[in-house]
Amino acid sequence: MTSEAYVFIDGLEDSPIICGFFKLNPQTGRGEFNYSKSYLARSDAFAPLGCQRQRHHQRDIGN
Repeated sequence: MTSEAYVFIDGLEDSPIICGFFKLNPQTGRGEFNYSKSYLARSDAFAPLGCQRQRHHQRDIGN
């Protein structure tokens, strides 16, 4: 079973943009999503569902 995945957004540019990383805890069935710092630095970045963008980037992924 896959429990970790990079998350991309398609449609903002010619190629998909990495926006974060999702990790599922198979024991609890709960997941955690972390925005990438490079995505949050974009002027067109958005944080769905009213999330506070600063709290959700625990690791830097992508470029």
